[in-house]
Amino acid sequence: MTHYETNNLNLQDILAVLIGSNATPELCGKLASYGIRYLSDMTVWELQKEGLSKIEGQRIVAAFNMSKKLVSCKRQEYNIIRSPEDAADLMMEEMRLLQQEHFVCLYLNSKNEVINKKTVFIGSLNASVVHPREVFKNAFRYGAASIMCLHNHRIMFKLDIDYCPWYYGNT
Repeated sequence: MTHYETNNLNLQDILAVLIGSNATPELCGKLASYGIRYLSDMTVWELQKEGLSKIEGQRIVAAFNMSKKLVSCKRQEYNIIRSPEDAADLMMEEMRLLQQEHFVCLYLNSKNEVINKKTVFIGSLNASVVHPREVFKNAFRYGAASIMCLHNHRIMFKLDIDYCPWYYGNT
């Protein structure tokens, strides 16, 4: 079954995926006819009485337990990035002692909340080369509204200060 990646599965299809190779349209249809609320309260033993093996029943019970945990979890607190300084404050401790250059992207939602952080490339001692494809591929994957890219320097190079005086306040 190649439905794993679609979000539009009906209950009968989801049950077929969970049950596996022993799933039949009749069995999945019968279980789906009970409705999702009734199924979510069924025990492994009750599912076995309906014709499932113990492991198939455990898979269905585990799937419902996972969905109950998802519904009951609290909303995640997001870090909000309003400026480069906010990004630096968020990442400085994590990146300041790295022995190689890292290129990190913070993926933000429309409220500038960090929804994901990804090290896109780890370079050499003093260089980090990254292709834009990697940056944008992850932005699409996470549904980001904007991207903040960061990289570290193992040692502060005089070159940076000479060529970026606006950043260091030397204008």
